[in-house]
Amino acid sequence: ENRSFDHYFYKLKERGHPDAEVAPPDFQNPDIDGTPVKPFRDKQLCFLDTAPRPRAFTPAEKDFLLLLARWVSTELDRHRSEQALRLSEERFSIAFRSSPHPIVITELATGRCIEVNDTALQLFGFRREEAVGHTTIAINLWPLPEDRTRFVSQLLQQGTLRGVEFSFRTKDGRLRQCLISSELIDLNGIRCILTVGTDVT
Repeated sequence: ENRSFDHYFYKLKERGHPDAEVAPPDFQNPDIDGTPVKPFRDKQLCFLDTAPRPRAFTPAEKDFLLLLARWVSTELDRHRSEQALRLSEERFSIAFRSSPHPIVITELATGRCIEVNDTALQLFGFRREEAVGHTTIAINLWPLPEDRTRFVSQLLQQGTLRGVEFSFRTKDGRLRQCLISSELIDLNGIRCILTVGTDVT
C-alpha cells in the first residue's frame, strides 16, 4: 500500500472521514531498495501503483482521488495559460524590436520611458540608457511640457489616438513631425501608454 497518501488522508479525516487511515508522524515505509520513505509532505509528487487493488476504494480515497483529479486539471490549465502568455509575450517582443516604426512605452502618470525600440532610438538620437528610465520631459522629447499635457488629455478623453500629428525634439535639438497612434495599456498594475509613430518630417 502506498502510504504516501497519508498526508492527504489526514486532511480528509479532519473533514469528516473517520475511515481514512493516518500514519503516525514518525512512520517510514521502506522503498524497494530498503530506503525509508516518509509519509507525503509538501510539494512532493507520488504515483498510484498499477497493480489491481485487493479492495474497493473507501469514501475517503474516492474523495481524495477526485480532489487530485481536480488539482491536476487546474495545474494543466494553468500551464497552458502560462505557455500561451509566454508565446504572446515573445511575439510582441519580436514585433516591438523589429518594427520599422518608432515605438515607445511610457508611464501614464510620469511619462517615464519603460521601453523604447531601436527605431525610436535611431530616429531621436538617444542611446537606450539615455531614454529608458527617464521621463520624456527630462530628455526634452517634447518641445514644450504643455505638448505632453495636451497629448495625455486627448488620449484620456478619447481612449485611443490614431494618426494625430505632434512635434518631437531629437537629442541634437532638431524637430521631427510624427503621426502617432497611442493606446492605454496596463503593465504590472501600472497604467502606461503604448505609442507607435510615423516620421512625416
